[in-house]
Amino acid sequence: MGIRKRKLPITAPSERGKRHKHAAISTPKPQSTRNAITKFHNALKHKAAILSLGDPSLLNAHDARKLKEIDTEIARMGGLELYQDMSATGQRKDRGGGSEKVLINWLKELEVTTMLQGLQATPSVKGKGKAESEMESTAKLSLLEVGALEPDNYGSCSSWIDSHPIDLRSRHPGIRKQDFMLLDKAVNCAKWDIISLSLVLNFVGDAHDRGTAQEARLLVDAL
Repeated sequence: MGIRKRKLPITAPSERGKRHKHAAISTPKPQSTRNAITKFHNALKHKAAILSLGDPSLLNAHDARKLKEIDTEIARMGGLELYQDMSATGQRKDRGGGSEKVLINWLKELEVTTMLQGLQATPSVKGKGKAESEMESTAKLSLLEVGALEPDNYGSCSSWIDSHPIDLRSRHPGIRKQDFMLLDKAVNCAKWDIISLSLVLNFVGDAHDRGTAQEARLLVDAL
């Protein structure tokens, strides 16, 4: 079985960011935002399909030209920076809010908050260690938020959710720059109560890597 090669970066650094920082002076309409995000996702999937053929330096002339055209189109659209801007616009409250709104509602419907309150109210049992007693008094869900655009999406639930936001390109000091696909499984195994992937599965262009991302359940601790 051959060794699976590490994929090339989805978006390469370029000058495209300078051009777009001052280009948009008005907020794009909802349909325009959705169209831009969908177009970006499609471009990444087409690029991933070509890269799956093998070493980019060994591609035939047709595929090499197509790959260059896709990279040019991604850069023309604004690359990862503009994609993040569009995504951030799409999750504003006046646009319906982000995926955290849905996740929080799901957790409340499952009465997870009630369960946590029960743990917090559990009296100390004789013989328990100090660390275990302290854990019961501050019971929270440990959440890994992948592809976070804002550091405080779960700020309103900080009393029962301990959020850890990460992203490929951090937009804020409170968001750790981290490729989710490169997380050490041994270190993170059963470390999280919840992993939020939001649009991350759409962003991953390669089908094999999307399957790897879906294996996030291996990093989740059973409640």
